[in-house]
Amino acid sequence: VGYRGSYTLGRDSQADAKFRRVARITVCGKTALAKEVFGDTLNESRDPDRPPERYTSRYYLKFTFLEQAFDKLADAGFHMVACN
Repeated sequence: VGYRGSYTLGRDSQADAKFRRVARITVCGKTALAKEVFGDTLNESRDPDRPPERYTSRYYLKFTFLEQAFDKLADAGFHMVACN
């Protein structure tokens, strides 16, 4: 799971950047597993004909809350072991 977000900066260039919003949550992995975990919240429009046994990095989720993505992964039995 990855995401692209946007940040806002104050007028002062020394001001801390503040996280504003997540624009898109991307999914990379085996097609069949991504469909099983994320179901109808998975947007397959960028790679619609990918065979189930192949890998892709072109899917994204229809929602913009990272917590939802991690909840779905946890419900499917995944455990977070590292993040960056």
